[in-house]
Amino acid sequence: MSLYVVTAEELHAFRVALVKDLQEILSQSDPLQNQWVQESEAAKMLSMAKSTLKEYRKKGLIPFSKLGDFTYYSVLEIHKQLEKNITVCVPK
Repeated sequence: MSLYVVTAEELHAFRVALVKDLQEILSQSDPLQNQWVQESEAAKMLSMAKSTLKEYRKKGLIPFSKLGDFTYYSVLEIHKQLEKNITVCVPK
């Protein structure tokens, strides 16, 4: 078994490279993962009235989270719902 001696400078260079690589990996993660918007912003995203969004919420068509008097919607879930309900148009 052979040993390899690492200098402080080599160790520091390794650390810098590792941190850089980790930052790059984290920056590539899904930006929508933890993003939440209030009701008015969600309604704008879906191009609908807030009252329509409330009806969808009551019917269980779109997931939401409630904190006090505020209702929040996950941007990721909004996109999932849009993708799930996509309609493909076939030309005549």
